[in-house]
Amino acid sequence: MKNTLIFFVTFFLLIVCAAYAQEPQKHLYYANDTHIDLMWNNDEAGYEKLILELSDWYLDLNEKFKNRPYELRNKWNFDCSYWLWVLERKKDSAYFAKVIQQIKDSLISVPYNFVLPTFGATPAEAVIRGMNYSGYLQRKYGIKIVMAVAQENTTVPLGLASLWSGSGVQYSWKGVCNCATKVKSKGRRSHEIFWYTGADSSKVLMKWYSNMSGWSGDIGGYSECLEPRWAIEKLDTMCNKPYYPYNIAAAFGKGWDNMINYSCDFAYATETLQSDKRKVFISNEWDFFEDFEKHYGNVLPGESLAYGNEWDFLSSSLATVSARFRRVVEKMRTGEAMASIVAVKHPHAFDNLEELKQKANVAISTYWLHGWTADGTGARSRLCAWGKQKATEVESYVDSLQNQSLQWFSKMVAVKNSSSFMVFNPLNWERTDVAELLLNEPAGVVIKDANKKIIPHQVVIKNGQQYVQFIAEKIPSVGYKTFYLEKVENENNNSATASTNTIDNDFYSLTINNSGAIISLKDKQTGKEWIQAINDKYANDFGAKATNGVITVINNGPVSTTLQCITTDSLKKKTTITLYKKLPRIEIQNTIQQNFSNTISTAFSFNIPNATVWHEEVGAIINARLKSHGGNYADSFARYDWLSMQHFANVGNDENCITISNLDGNFMQVGNSTANWLDENTPQVNVLLGGQMDKDKNLGIFSQDGDSLFIQTLALQPQHNTFNKTQSMRFALEHQTPLVASFISGGSELPVDKYSFLSVNNKDVILWSLKPAEDGVDKAGIVTRFWNMNNANQSFTIATAPEIISATQCTHVETDIKKEQPIKKLLLINIGFQQLKSWRLMLK
Repeated sequence: MKNTLIFFVTFFLLIVCAAYAQEPQKHLYYANDTHIDLMWNNDEAGYEKLILELSDWYLDLNEKFKNRPYELRNKWNFDCSYWLWVLERKKDSAYFAKVIQQIKDSLISVPYNFVLPTFGATPAEAVIRGMNYSGYLQRKYGIKIVMAVAQENTTVPLGLASLWSGSGVQYSWKGVCNCATKVKSKGRRSHEIFWYTGADSSKVLMKWYSNMSGWSGDIGGYSECLEPRWAIEKLDTMCNKPYYPYNIAAAFGKGWDNMINYSCDFAYATETLQSDKRKVFISNEWDFFEDFEKHYGNVLPGESLAYGNEWDFLSSSLATVSARFRRVVEKMRTGEAMASIVAVKHPHAFDNLEELKQKANVAISTYWLHGWTADGTGARSRLCAWGKQKATEVESYVDSLQNQSLQWFSKMVAVKNSSSFMVFNPLNWERTDVAELLLNEPAGVVIKDANKKIIPHQVVIKNGQQYVQFIAEKIPSVGYKTFYLEKVENENNNSATASTNTIDNDFYSLTINNSGAIISLKDKQTGKEWIQAINDKYANDFGAKATNGVITVINNGPVSTTLQCITTDSLKKKTTITLYKKLPRIEIQNTIQQNFSNTISTAFSFNIPNATVWHEEVGAIINARLKSHGGNYADSFARYDWLSMQHFANVGNDENCITISNLDGNFMQVGNSTANWLDENTPQVNVLLGGQMDKDKNLGIFSQDGDSLFIQTLALQPQHNTFNKTQSMRFALEHQTPLVASFISGGSELPVDKYSFLSVNNKDVILWSLKPAEDGVDKAGIVTRFWNMNNANQSFTIATAPEIISATQCTHVETDIKKEQPIKKLLLINIGFQQLKSWRLMLK
C-alpha cells in the first residue's frame, strides 16, 4: 500500500512538472516615451527645446547599452514625427544620421502621426497630409515606420482605420485619460486587443487595454509605464486570463504630461525583472506587435466601430478659424488639380512656392491637435493666436497655388478671341453647374460658348464685387471648357419673379419666415412637403425667433434667385437662400454678426418618417445607429452628442431622403442626442456653427476669443430614393468645389474649346485628390487618390490626355507598393468596396 501511494504521488508530481515545463514563457514588453502636448502645456519653442535636450540624452543612453542582448538594450520611442521634424531642422546632418541609424537598429521608433490629433475633427485628406512627413522619411532614409497613435481622448473614429491602413500603418495603441470627459471610459472593454477594422475591411492591429482604475498611469491609460516595475507586474497578472487569453502583453508610455522625462528605469531594472516564467523586453513598441501578431494574429477578433467625439469638437470653440481650415482644405482640391495639369508640362512651375507649401503642410498637420481642451498651462490667447497664424499659412499657400495655376492656364490654353475665358472643373465627372466670372463692368455683355450659343446670365454682387453668373453646361472631367464675352446694347437680365418670402424654380417652391428658417419646401414633381417642425424648429432654424426680420429678394435673374433675411433682435444674423433655375440645389449661407459664448447650431427638421441618418465621418460613410441596432456606433465607451459631419449628412427612409452639404463645420447633433444617448428616431440634424460644448468642465476657448463674424455654408438636395453614397457625395462635392472661371490670354500647349486631363469610367469611383507628388513631378509624377463609394469591389479605367509612361500603386503618403501596367493613356485597376486608394502616375 505504501509503495502504491508513493507511485501515485510521484506520477502526479511528474505530470505537474511536465505541464509546468510546457507552459509557454510570457513575453512582457514595456516602452518609454514622452507625451507631446503641443500648445497645451507649452508652445512650439518650448517643445523644440525639450526635443533637442531629451533626444541628446536618449541617443547617448541607447548608445551606452546597444551591445546588450536585444531585450535589455535601451530604446526610446517618439510619440509623433514632430520630434524628427524638429531634429532635422535644428541639428546638423551628422546628428540626424545618428538618429536615423538608431531607428534602423531598432533602438528608436517613430509613428506616422505628426502630432497627437483629435481625429474626429480632421477632414480625411488632412489626416493623410498629417502623415506626409513620415512618408518622406521612409523614402529618403529607408527607415521602418509601421505605427500610428490616437492618444488620451477617449474616442476614435471608425474611418481612421482605413486612412491609417492605406497610408502604411500596421499597428496602433490607445491609452485614455479618464479626465475632462463625459464618456464612461472606466471598466472592462469587449476586447483588449483586436483588429481595428475600417468600413472597407482594411485593418490595423490595435492595443486598447481596459482602464479599470481610471488613472492615466495605470494599464489602459496613456502613461502605462509611469511606474515601470509595477507595469510589468500588472501585465504578468493580466496574461492568460479569460479577458486576455494571451501570454504576450505590453505597457507603453511613461512621460505622461510632464515636460521632463529622463528615465534610466528601463535600462537598469529590466535585467532584474526576468524569470523562468517571463521574459521582459525594453520595447520599441513595434517589436511587441510583431511578436503578438505572429502568435495570435489569426485568432484575434475584429472591431469596426465609431466612438463619436469628445475633445475633437473643442476646436469649434474657435469656430471662425476652424471654418477657415475646413474651407481651405476643400479649396486645395481645385488648386492642386490645376497645378498637376500645369506641372506635367512645366515640372518646376511652382518651385517658388516651396517654402509656403512646407509651412502649409505643418499647419494642416498640427491644427487639430488635442490641446484644444485649452485647460493646460499655456494661455488660451496664445493658442488662439497660434491657430490663426496656422490658418493664414495654409490660405497663403493654397491661394497662391490656385492663382499661379490660373496664370499658367491663361498662357497655355488656345483662344479664339481676346475676350475668351475658361471654366475649370476639378471633379472627375462631366458637370453642369453654376459658374461666376469676376467682371468689374459686366453691363452690356453676353456670354457665348464655342458654338456661338448665347448662355443666359445675370449680375450678382458678392463681398462687394460684381460677377457674371451663368450655368456652364457639360464641363469635362478634370478639365475645362472655353467661353467668350461679346458686347451688346440694351441687355435685359431680369426674367424671374419672387414674392417677399417665397421663391420658386423648376424643382421646388420654398418659403422662409422672419428668422430666415425654411418653413416649407415643396417638391413640384411630387407635391411632397419636405419640412416639418420638430421641437419647434424647422429647417435652417437657429431657434431664435425674430420679430423684426427684413426679407428682400436679391440677385434675381434668369439663372438664380436669392432671398435675404436680416435679423437683429434675437440673433444678429444674415441668411441668404438661393435657388437656381436649372439646378436641383438649395444653397444656404448664414452669417452670424455677433459674439457668443454658448453653443449655436442650426436645425434641419424633415418630414421623413422612420428615417436613418448617414454621414461622412473621417474616411468612412457610416450609419448613425448603435451597432446593436444595425448601425456603426459602439454601444458603450462612446459619446453621441456631437458626431463628425464632414462633407454631408443624409436623412432618409426606403423611399425618400435629403442630403445636407456642409462646407464650414465639422460636427452635427442627431435629433435630441446627448453625450450618453444616441437619438436614432428623430428626422432632425443640428449642424454646429460653434460653441464651448463642455463649458461646464472649463474646456475650450472662452467666448470664441472675441470673434464676432461667423459663416456657415450649407446646401440641400431632396432625393426620391433610399440613401446612395455616390449621389450624396457627388452633390456635396459639387456644392463645395465650385467651377472656376478665369480669363485666358492664349497659348498653344492646351487645346481650344474643351479639354479633359483625366477621367474614369465608373460613376461610383470619386477622384478624392489629384496633386503633384511630394518628391517633385519630374521625379515622382502626379498622385491620384480615388474613393470607391460602392459597397462592392469595383474595376475602373483611368484615362488621361497625356500618355501614361508608368503607374505605381502607392500608399496615401506616396511610398510605392507595386507597379501597374498602363496602356498608353489608359490604366485598368481594381479597388475594394468603400476603399480609398492611391496611385502615382508618370505622364508624358
